[in-house]
Amino acid sequence: MSPVWQTIRRSFVLLTFLWLSAAQAAVPDTPAKGVLFKAQSGDKTLYLFGSVHLARESFYPLPDSFEQAYRTADTIVVETDPSDTQAMMQAAPMMVYPGNEKLEQHLRPATWKKLQQHTGGQTAGFQMMRAPVVATALISQLFSSDQYSAAQGIDLFVIRRAREDKKDLQQLETMAFQIQQLVDLSDAEADAMLSQTLDSVRDGSAKRETEQLLTAWVRGDEQKLAQIFAASAARDAGSRKMLKRLLDDRNVTMTEKIEQLVQSGRQVLVVVGAGHLVGARSIPDLLRQRGYRITRVK
Repeated sequence: MSPVWQTIRRSFVLLTFLWLSAAQAAVPDTPAKGVLFKAQSGDKTLYLFGSVHLARESFYPLPDSFEQAYRTADTIVVETDPSDTQAMMQAAPMMVYPGNEKLEQHLRPATWKKLQQHTGGQTAGFQMMRAPVVATALISQLFSSDQYSAAQGIDLFVIRRAREDKKDLQQLETMAFQIQQLVDLSDAEADAMLSQTLDSVRDGSAKRETEQLLTAWVRGDEQKLAQIFAASAARDAGSRKMLKRLLDDRNVTMTEKIEQLVQSGRQVLVVVGAGHLVGARSIPDLLRQRGYRITRVK
């Protein structure tokens, strides 16, 4: 696999916003509490656990409450399977410009210059990638510590375990759909995303904000997670649109699929990015509107 495609593949795991930082001091080096919810409707019960897609060894073991939910489930539901190499390779062409089009042609001169200043001699290697992919690739460069890896991510851990235990494994979305959510932006929107990413990497705000996010997840601080996402959405119109696309809109279709599985009589444990489980218009909030009783499990 070429270096370009390796970068594309690495950048894909950042879709849920739970970007980790290479600076470790601010993040507790203890087993993670995470966020777990129990949803009940009549005799139907399901559990929802918020995950992160990049993690480190110290996050394990997961809490006893998760273990209990896992043992009772016959069906494990994830967003998608990031270990499916065939699906990734089939969807990867969506992340590059068609034909001979280049990134430089889709950016304002000021943004292209800013990218050149940041990446130096590596800039040419980004020419085939769509601007949102470049933005996520730049964020991924913050992860220089080998202690963090996608291989230790919560979703992959659960997927491997479910297969070993021969539990039914269901996916809420395809990789192609998830990538489409990232790259289906106008040139103006994609330019703004890349420009803001470059600014946040340069001034250190990307690192600070993601450390806050991950610390809240490790501590199981649901309210803090909700506040962080709400503050991000309130930053500007572009941020609101992006979070609506990547969280609110997807939560609606995810909730519908989850409820279909539950109503079919399955014992379900849902493992999705923690951003889908906190705040208004989250999956627990939508289930509550559908008549489910929602309980936070500590």
